[in-house]
Amino acid sequence: PYLSHTWNHLSSQFICALMCLNSWSTEGFVKSTDIQTIAALEEIEGDNDIELAQGWDTINVD
Repeated sequence: PYLSHTWNHLSSQFICALMCLNSWSTEGFVKSTDIQTIAALEEIEGDNDIELAQGWDTINVD
């Protein structure tokens, strides 16, 4: 047995992201057309981390 993400040189973070995307797609949170639209966008210049405002990821359920 081998770890598929090391065999194909994909990072574990990338594999985790793909698994999440699959789950979200199955649940209907993400549509195939959304993914196709994003995949067609041009690459973003630079690969720097940016500082996000505190609470940017807060989900309010009312």
